[in-house]
Amino acid sequence: MDPTWRDQSSWERFLGLEREELARRSEGVLARALGIPLPGEDPEELARLAREDQLRAEEGLVELMDWKRVWYKRLEDLVPEDRPARVAAEMARIAWLRGRLERRPARLRPPDERTKLAERAAGKLSRLIGQARPGESQEELDRIAEEDRRQAQQGMVRLKRGATIFYKHIDDLTPEDRVARIEADSATRAWLAGRIAARHAAPTWLEALLEGGGELPPSQ
Repeated sequence: MDPTWRDQSSWERFLGLEREELARRSEGVLARALGIPLPGEDPEELARLAREDQLRAEEGLVELMDWKRVWYKRLEDLVPEDRPARVAAEMARIAWLRGRLERRPARLRPPDERTKLAERAAGKLSRLIGQARPGESQEELDRIAEEDRRQAQQGMVRLKRGATIFYKHIDDLTPEDRVARIEADSATRAWLAGRIAARHAAPTWLEALLEGGGELPPSQ
């Protein structure tokens, strides 16, 4: 067997993951990960950073970093020797996002993963979904809520990368999973927001419900 087979296979998997990450970035994942500006931050600057990241992704550019510089390369031009610089850039990005999350005022911080897991295990999604609207199946909504509750009771958290939804045990999460967790939560929020909006509830109810664990407002 060709001795380079393993390295080549590993490199192809690496490129496959990078293509998935490019797709997420081109969909504006950084803007969602940044969330609202922190005290002292310039909203226009955050918007600029998010837009530049999206534009680079649309051009197929990935970031590389070493101890003295940052530069960009088209994904198709990467070579195996670029992998350490690519990993370094991605780790710096994750550290920056985590740092921003930790600097958020306590009242603006989302519940930690174990708190959210306990709320899901207690059936929070069922309360947020509420009753079926015209055209919906109550049986299907109940199935979705029960599946979420069951996954939570087993310690499983939901992640999303592009169009792929998957679950991972909370004890197996790594810092690299942070963006995938944000994407999963954003998708759930968007779905619930659509249902709440269809009931003519005020949009501001959504964050209060998702973060505070309250009941759905009455239909109007």
